[in-house]
Amino acid sequence: MSVQALFIYQDDALWVFDPANPNFGKSIPAGVKLLRVDLTTNQITHTYVVEDVPLSQASLNDVQVDPGRQVAYLPDPGRACLVVLDLKTGKSRSVLMKHPSTTADPQKSG
Repeated sequence: MSVQALFIYQDDALWVFDPANPNFGKSIPAGVKLLRVDLTTNQITHTYVVEDVPLSQASLNDVQVDPGRQVAYLPDPGRACLVVLDLKTGKSRSVLMKHPSTTADPQKSG
């Protein structure tokens, strides 16, 4: 496990993002996952495997969870997009592919 991000939300849940990239290499297929840990029982209650993303090109490196909307947002700077993971279905999709909001401004980066 290669934990990249940890978040505790109001629902007494610890969310753990594992990009499955040992030594910061490429992600291991079927290894990228988001775990929900119930802090009242200290048990993993959900494991979401991110499979709908071309991991050979991706570089998932963070997560924000919206428990109310039942989605998680994973930025993917490797493909210049945002991956949205539906926590109800476990399916993910890429949005804002190469949109100005997901790419560096060449005039401000250097």
